[in-house]
Amino acid sequence: MQSIPVVAIPTIPGAGSEATYNASFIDWKEKKKMGINTTHNFPRAAIIDPEFSKTAPLQVVISTGM
Repeated sequence: MQSIPVVAIPTIPGAGSEATYNASFIDWKEKKKMGINTTHNFPRAAIIDPEFSKTAPLQVVISTGM
């Protein structure tokens, strides 16, 4: 089964979360952190918008850029 095409726009460029097949979510009711791991999660493209980094803490931007 084919997945729908995804274009990822990360808020912090360089972290790499936009280019992985892992997705995490939290079930607050059950108090569990879970994940979905499938190669169908890979985005077709990732768009880096430097404007998003302007509101991030400087140390975070520096760390992900390294």
